[in-house]
Amino acid sequence: MKDLQFAFRRVRRTPLFSVAVMLILGLGIGASATTLSVVNAFMWRPVNVPHPEQLVMIRSRSKDGATRAIPLPMIEALARSELSSDSPCAYSTGLAATEANGQSASTALMLVAGDCFATFQVQPLLGRSIGPEEAPFQGKGSAVAVLGYGYWQRMFGGAPDVVGKTIRIETAIATIVGVLPRHFTGINKDVDTALVVPFNSYRTHTAASFIVARLRGDRHITQVESHMRTVWASTLDVALPATLTGAARRAALDSEPELRSASAGHSTLRNLYGSTFVNSAWVAGMLVLLTSINVGGLLCSRLASKLTEVAILRALGATGPRIARTILMEAVLLSLGGCAIGLPLAYVAAPAFATLLPVGNIPRTISLTPDGRVVAAAVGVAIVVALVITAIPAWIATRRGSVALGADRSVTRATYRSARVLLVLQVAATLVLVFGCSLVVRSLVALQNVDRGYGAHDVLSIRLLPTAGGYSTLDQPTYYRELVGRVGALPGVTSVGMARYFGTVPDESAWYGPVSWSGEEQPATTAIFEYASPGFFQTVGIPLLRGRDFSWSDAPGSLLVVLVSDSLARILEPDGNVVGRFLRYGTEPARQKLQIIGVVGDISFGNSRSTQIRTVYFPGIQAAQATNGTLHIKTKANLGAVAGPVREILTNMGHEQVVAMSTIDGLFENWLVAERMGATVSTAVTVLALCIACIGVYALLAYAVARRTREIGIRIAVGATARDVSSLVVRDAVILAGAGVGLGIPAALMSARVLESLMFGVTTSDMTTLIASATLLIGIAVSAAVVPAWRAVHVDPMIALRAE
Repeated sequence: MKDLQFAFRRVRRTPLFSVAVMLILGLGIGASATTLSVVNAFMWRPVNVPHPEQLVMIRSRSKDGATRAIPLPMIEALARSELSSDSPCAYSTGLAATEANGQSASTALMLVAGDCFATFQVQPLLGRSIGPEEAPFQGKGSAVAVLGYGYWQRMFGGAPDVVGKTIRIETAIATIVGVLPRHFTGINKDVDTALVVPFNSYRTHTAASFIVARLRGDRHITQVESHMRTVWASTLDVALPATLTGAARRAALDSEPELRSASAGHSTLRNLYGSTFVNSAWVAGMLVLLTSINVGGLLCSRLASKLTEVAILRALGATGPRIARTILMEAVLLSLGGCAIGLPLAYVAAPAFATLLPVGNIPRTISLTPDGRVVAAAVGVAIVVALVITAIPAWIATRRGSVALGADRSVTRATYRSARVLLVLQVAATLVLVFGCSLVVRSLVALQNVDRGYGAHDVLSIRLLPTAGGYSTLDQPTYYRELVGRVGALPGVTSVGMARYFGTVPDESAWYGPVSWSGEEQPATTAIFEYASPGFFQTVGIPLLRGRDFSWSDAPGSLLVVLVSDSLARILEPDGNVVGRFLRYGTEPARQKLQIIGVVGDISFGNSRSTQIRTVYFPGIQAAQATNGTLHIKTKANLGAVAGPVREILTNMGHEQVVAMSTIDGLFENWLVAERMGATVSTAVTVLALCIACIGVYALLAYAVARRTREIGIRIAVGATARDVSSLVVRDAVILAGAGVGLGIPAALMSARVLESLMFGVTTSDMTTLIASATLLIGIAVSAAVVPAWRAVHVDPMIALRAE
């Protein structure tokens, strides 16, 4: 306690120095806590259910890594096998138009089959849950629903008598049987589940996204995986329809189970951008290291004025460990003060990262606010920083030879040498950060300028979803032909087209299916699929290379046709001449003989890293899949001026509503999540790192000038010019920065490999970026030397000599 009181008095005696150190530590800890909050939210934070570590998620993947849905009859068969004791249930998420209490909304759904509430061990806040008899794996599910807490508050104002009331889900009427507790928003961490409904209760579903099970206490995930791999193929074979035969059936059987822990829930963004989150954590760790080195150097420099005090303490009988403990206590106080500054910054900054997340088809409501784990980690980091920054000062202070020989401005060679070494290490660490962060920013710029394969940019893209009951009586061919015709007749509109997934789903999460020539046994490759209308390719500027475009005559009952991308055509035939031939896609019997009527240019489907995505385009109205699409409008008029009339047309037609609107370029910018987040973090960290480096250089040079006051006074007395004196200080800054850069270059080149997954259009050994980063650091060091150099030039020789 006495050591703590003494350390507190030392902190109070130097308020400016203490506040400066706490601000530096606060910025470092705040930045790291902010980044850690984002990483924790997606990667580590467990779902809010009892014993989340017992949850396991089972997905289906083809041999080439493509994700596949799991047939519901197969899940039922697995639920009756050895997996039955693990409470398996089918789980998917979806989006539907709902009408409740006189209000309409596009609503995120959790679709369940089996006893999912028992699997999650969640009890409703009001009413009851959905039982397995109401959510069968096969057949029609009961018309019941459990409301999410947020949906209950928004649509019903938290009314306690909501149980027993009804809501409309598209064309179906469902009875509300319960309300979820506030803490449970589903296993999908990206969205806030508004409704829980059984499969096949409002729309026909044949498959689920994944299986969720809760392992018994004596079971391990490896045991379940071993069992799944044993029975997977045979169970899937039985579950597939008997009408699926030959090569199509073999292609459908080309899958295997993928098991992983579901303790942290399911997150599409984590699956897509997990490496970005990990890299962000690495950047935050580097910033904390840089901050620690900087403050350690400041404490070493400050020790110059405290060695007389240390010598007096030794003379009075204080031992080395006692002195070291006092210095440690002071550092702990400063670190905790920095933590007290940094954590509030994290609470403000972390939620702001939500604006960087993509606005997908389902609103993302994940909370990025720091939780107890982040707070504990920040306090732990503060304590570790305290230990790191006191290591060298404590060692110097407790050496028996460390005795001040003159006035307070004198310093031992060991103290000054240690501070210089720390500064060199700081410059090296700063170069590592600046180089890596600059590469990430350059990658984002390259991605923003990449040719995505479409030529039109003056296009307004409007995402559509049904009104409540809007699809119940919809005649797709008639409705969409009329919709496109009405919008196309608006003043200034030159062309209109529709597609379902273009620009709204990233390439990495798209569904791939096997593609081959009709009648051939082995699939030639895999490709994603898209539904498009006539005029879509012309509107967005995708060139038609061979054949013809879709027409409104490609309707149900006519010859089944498709368009293919150029990259797919050249895989099927090296010369790309595939027009007129028949291919099969996927495993559905209706898609085993599709005539290719044209070849279009390659595009980037959602993300921008690849512009040669193998794609099969189906005519939306022929496949009865034109709904839930995006309307693309090319216009000569102002894009905003078109939006109002389009809304009016949709309202008058009464089947669909606008849920999102942006330019076509905005759709793709929306999916540069990893790069935009990395660039944002990198820019902030770079600015902080350079500021901290500047402070470190300034502090050391200021103490160096104080240390050499007598020498500078003598030089001026014997005729040294202002240029001569200032060059001493600036040369010292350049030498220190140069040594740090020399040490940092190999470290930067090696550490940049960690960020390789974020690179695009630039390599991790880019010399231009490295030279620019090194030059910037040296320039910062020279700038930091200006004030100390000015002070050195204005030293009064008589005062300096008299002080000595």
